[in-house]
Amino acid sequence: MQQLVCYLCGRENRLPAALSQNTIIRCGVCGALLIDLITCSSCGTKNRVKIHFAEHQRVLCGKCQNPLTNCEFERILSKRVSSKHVLYNALTIEGKMQQWKGEWEAAIQLFQQARKYSHDTLVNKTQSAVSIGLCHAYLGNYEKAMKHLTQLDEAGLQEYSTVHELARAYALTGDLERAIACFEKARELLAENASGRYLDEILNALYEIREADAAGPISLQTCILLYDAMRDYETNNVQAGIKKLQRALELNPMDSKIHHQLGIGLLRQGQYEKAVKMLERSLEFDPLHEQAQFALGDAYFHLGLYECALNAYKQTLHINPRNIDAYHHLGLVYEQQGDVETARGYWEDVLKVKPTHQEALQSLQRYAQHTQN
Repeated sequence: MQQLVCYLCGRENRLPAALSQNTIIRCGVCGALLIDLITCSSCGTKNRVKIHFAEHQRVLCGKCQNPLTNCEFERILSKRVSSKHVLYNALTIEGKMQQWKGEWEAAIQLFQQARKYSHDTLVNKTQSAVSIGLCHAYLGNYEKAMKHLTQLDEAGLQEYSTVHELARAYALTGDLERAIACFEKARELLAENASGRYLDEILNALYEIREADAAGPISLQTCILLYDAMRDYETNNVQAGIKKLQRALELNPMDSKIHHQLGIGLLRQGQYEKAVKMLERSLEFDPLHEQAQFALGDAYFHLGLYECALNAYKQTLHINPRNIDAYHHLGLVYEQQGDVETARGYWEDVLKVKPTHQEALQSLQRYAQHTQN
């Protein structure tokens, strides 16, 4: 008999050895959802997922390996149990969700409310102070952020998520050495089976900033905002990523990376005109940026500006003649313009290089159906 501890009330729940693939599991005491079914938006597979409310939880579909996201999980405030312990956990979890979505002011209120039900343990005090401090740092309230961070007792910093939050808070408030020390500690605390790629990347970036002794707090702040936004994008939390990039742009309006990634986020949200402006601005700083040029073609395509899209995709190929996705998208533009024979030629060129290119295969199937009709 398997045991599953509830993250909300701490109750141990016994699970049967065999579970139906369509079974969700709730805590027998407080009713919190412990195991949920998440349908993959790409292949439709239902995935059984054990819920834990760590920021940027990344879960992959068991069939196609596309990322799933936990941002749609139900609100957790318990109505079946009124103990302070459960209310503290419930409010903290809801605060984490608001923080994850970029609603930092709402998150601060929830964390402050949770404190009323805290048992005043060292761990609870530390977690609350770090979370509130990080939210203030995102909002640019650096003095308020430091007021909370200076209350910390390092003896309470033994959980990965708390140390990782603290590292980002220190970076946003301009404290490079403390940020590096906390990221290094987070790397040590990270579970052995978890990917540390992002932590390694951010640490290398911070080491470079320290060695260069460059631009000071602005360079550090934009670095961490870019880091956070990329992780938001990877977990389909695009709106929060956009908010962080907009904050980064306020700090450093001349950074081509920020314009590029902000353009990508706006493109993913269907804000195509705004995406065009951001991507064009990015290319003013770096005309040979392949990904920005390709994304600009996508934005033009969605706006129906096909000649502009053709030019952008061709510019992408001028930068990198081996970009087979640009060839495929050129075919899509010609298809929209009614020149299906030219489109077919581009798709066949794609398959000569990569015979398993799924989009090109689908496009040729569509062409075959068109010619038959």
